[in-house]
This record gives sequence, C-alpha cells and structure tokens, in this order.
Amino acid sequence: ARERRASISAEALEMARRTGDPAALSYALSARYTAIWGPDNAEDLLGLATELVQVAERTGDRDRLLEGTLLRHKALVTLGDMDAARIEHETSIRLADELRQPSHRWYPAADRAWLALFEGRFEEAERLIRKALLLGEKALGPMEAQVAYRLQLYELRRIQGRVAEVEDLIRRSIGEFPGYPMFRCVLASIHAELGRVPQARVLMDELAADGFTWLPFDNEWLFGMSFLPEVASFLRDSDRARTLLDLLAPYARLNAFSPPELCRGSVARPAGIAAASAGRWADAERLLEEAVEAHDRMAALPWAAQARYDLAATLAVRAGPGDPDRAADLLRLAVGEARRLNMSALAQRAETALRDLGAAEPAGRPASAAHPSVFRREGEYWSIAYQGRRVRLRDTKGLAYIHRLLAEPGRELHVAMLTGASRGKGRSEGLPLDPGHAGPILDPEAKAAYTRRIGELRDDLDEATEWGDSGRAAQAREEIEAISEQLAEAFGLAGRSRRAADTVERIRKAVTNRIRDALARIGREHTPLGRHLANSIVTGTFCVYRPDRDIRWNL
Repeated sequence: ARERRASISAEALEMARRTGDPAALSYALSARYTAIWGPDNAEDLLGLATELVQVAERTGDRDRLLEGTLLRHKALVTLGDMDAARIEHETSIRLADELRQPSHRWYPAADRAWLALFEGRFEEAERLIRKALLLGEKALGPMEAQVAYRLQLYELRRIQGRVAEVEDLIRRSIGEFPGYPMFRCVLASIHAELGRVPQARVLMDELAADGFTWLPFDNEWLFGMSFLPEVASFLRDSDRARTLLDLLAPYARLNAFSPPELCRGSVARPAGIAAASAGRWADAERLLEEAVEAHDRMAALPWAAQARYDLAATLAVRAGPGDPDRAADLLRLAVGEARRLNMSALAQRAETALRDLGAAEPAGRPASAAHPSVFRREGEYWSIAYQGRRVRLRDTKGLAYIHRLLAEPGRELHVAMLTGASRGKGRSEGLPLDPGHAGPILDPEAKAAYTRRIGELRDDLDEATEWGDSGRAAQAREEIEAISEQLAEAFGLAGRSRRAADTVERIRKAVTNRIRDALARIGREHTPLGRHLANSIVTGTFCVYRPDRDIRWNL
C-alpha cells in the first residue's frame, strides 16, 4: 500500500510541476509528504515541506505557508534539529494567530504542550495540555484532541511518578482509537513501570507476533516501537530485545516523534536499552552515549537525565574496569538534574542505584573540600586542577568558553555571549554579529521575564480571538512582535528572522565544535575532569554548566 501511495503521489507531483500552477503544486507537495511519510525518509520530507513553504511565500498563500511550516517542524524534530524546529514552531504560532482559524491554532498549541514536557517545564505543561485539549475539541472534534491530550498527560504523569493515574485512560484509548495502535505499546510500558510481570508479558507476546510487524511502518512506527525495549528489559526477554535492537538501531540518529502529540527523544536511548538487555554491551554503551549527547544538544533536560541514568545502569551491570566509578558520576548528575526538574521518581531510582554502588556521598560535603579546583588562564596557557591533579593546556577559544561557563554554574548563556569571551583576539568566530553589540545582555532574570511575558500575551491573544475582541488581539500580537524584535536586537541579530536564525545556527555550531574539541583535549590529559565536564556542560543555542554537586572553581 505504501509503495502504491508513493507511486501515485510521485506521478501527481510530476504532473503539477509540468502545469506550472502554484496551487496544484502546493497540494501535490502536501499530498506527497503524507503519502510517503515514514521513519526512513525524514530528509526527503524536509525537502518537500521546504519547497511548499517557498511556493506559498511566492504566491502569498498564508494557509499553505502555515501548512508547510508545520510540516517542516515535524521533519526537523524527527531529524533532531531542535534549534531549527523551535524557529519553525514560533513561526507557526505567528501564522496561526494571523489566520485566526481555531483549527489552525490547535496544532501549534499541541506542539507547545509537548515541547514544555520535552524541555522540563512541567508546571507549564500541565496548563498547556489542558488548554490544547479545550481548543482542539472545539476546533476539530474529540478524536485528534483527545489522542494528543492522553499521550501528553501520560508522559507528564510518568515523569511525576503517577503513571497509575492514567492507566485506565490509556486502556480505554486502545478501543476508542483503533487507528492509533501505539496505545497498546503505552499500556505495556505502564505495566512494566508498575512491576506487573504477567500483564506486561501478555501484551508483549501479542505485540511481538511475527517480528513486531503488527505496527504499520508509517509515521507512528518509531514512536510506538520506542516503548518496547524497556518492556523487554523489565521482562528480561533477551531474544526480543535483540529483535528490537535490529529494528531500531538504523534509526538511532532520529527522534521518536508522533506529531503533534509527543516526542520521546532520541531513538538511540531505546536502542541502547535493547542492546543492554541483549548483552551487547559495547553497542549499548555507544548508543546510550549518543542518546546523552543528543538530548544535551537538543536541551531535552528530562530525557538527558533519563539517558544518563540508563547509561549508568548499563555500566553498573557490565562492571568492567572503571565502570562503577563512571556509573557513579553519571548517577550523581542524573540525581542533580532530576531534583532540579522535580522528577521525583527518577531521582529516587538514581539515588537507590548510587547506594547500591556504595557511592553515595555525605550530605553537604562539597566536592572541592579535599583539593582545590582551578581553571585559570596564565598567559598563553590554562592552568587546570581537579581532584588533586594539575595540567596545563595551550589557550584555545573552546577553553575560554568553558571558563565562562564555569564562572556562572547553572546560568544559561546564549552562544553569542560565549563568543564575547574571546573577542580580544578579533572578530568573534568570524561570524557576522552586529558590531554595535559587543555582547548580549540578557541575564537569566530578563530572559525569564521575556519568556513569561510572551506566554501571558499568547494567552491574552487566544482569549481575545476566542471572544472576538479584535482590538485586544491586535494589541497582544503587536507586543509579541515588539518583544521578538527586542530579543533579536539584544543578541545583535536585528533583521529578517530567518537570516537571524541562520546566524545563530552558525554561531551555535562553531561554539559547540570548539567546546567539544576542548573537552576532548581535557579528557586526554585529565580523564576524571574530562568526564565531569562532558557530563555537566550542555551545549546548544544556550549553553550551561550544571554540576551535580557544589564545586568551587578558582578562576
């Protein structure tokens, strides 16, 4: 069936190109995207969506422009390019607000809810999940809105350690929404989470029939399959874990995303869990390390904490040379992040694992009590000390960026801020920042205030649109645009939003590469410090140093 859809949609697209009719081409591009949508062609889908956006921009078709933007967002999330995906998300909100159609506004609203979950903003997510449900039921009817609501609520309650509260809701969803077979996977995962061996085994036997071919190989396939390795691990089913590893490993670089309901993070994580359950230790370590790196890069804080815990659990079971110490470091980081995010269930599991390793530290004792920690520039070299061992490294920009992060632990710094750390050597990274902005300038309080105000304004805009108050809606929309312009100017990125986004992306890649190079150098010369910094520094558009314990650096 998929091959038939692909063939017909390809013919339709070719005919539309020959006619030269932009409207026909737009509809053919959209139909082609839907016809071939699967886990194995995200780059092709991105190309189709991008062409749809270009056609819509040329013709001024705002409806098709919103559709193309939403389709680009889906493909970018699947590919793990969350910086670009977040830009498309903001664009989709603006376009939906301009079009003022409730059916258009639901999709960005549902995306906002899962993105809050993805980034660890759980209190906000609770509100956004309910808001999207109310909007969707009014605009689209119950099915699509309820599917998104139930999956998002499941994810929130799982994170909160309250998954039993949604068990009945998920069980009913299997019968109420037969077109969404992933609910069977979710229920199996709930049984495993609650320690129910017989129920989990019955469902796993059903799902694994004929090599897991029960789930259609479509846009929901990766999402549904991502639940099952943890069930196999819980059941100690190594045979099915090997099958799941073979199925998932080719897609480890992608995200498990069911738009617009939920994103479960990098497929490398469930693939790594399957590898560990199958006793493929080297594969498990590699895949789970990839998952940690991917979630750090995407600023998916809950999934990064979870992946660190999974990697630590794998190393603790393997128990090779150095594994227990590394597992303890990862668990401490997972505990610290889980506590900050109020992920109580994960924090408790990680703390228990630390005690099992005999690695729990005395409460209140700073890690730097025995030996001073130093990261100080001395001429053309950096003098670095940690846990009683000192090294000297020749100066690089990456080391300067790390120094800036160490100076403000826990503070998220925009990459443009970090490039200012080495501007004494000339133009920062050779990138075209506005020379009138020597360094940005949004401290965490200001950034939080901007974010909070934009959220309030979007709520006002939604309410005003719903009540038909055009004056209030226009005022809210105008202030949102004004704040967006202020943010662009704050980072020296004034101008068209897409040009600004491209500039930020180039800076992000340059800063990330230099930090990674510096971490690799540190790791070669001082393995414990390299491991600590690699586990504590998160790169992305905003970078941050989040140690799992208090370390007082002499800088």
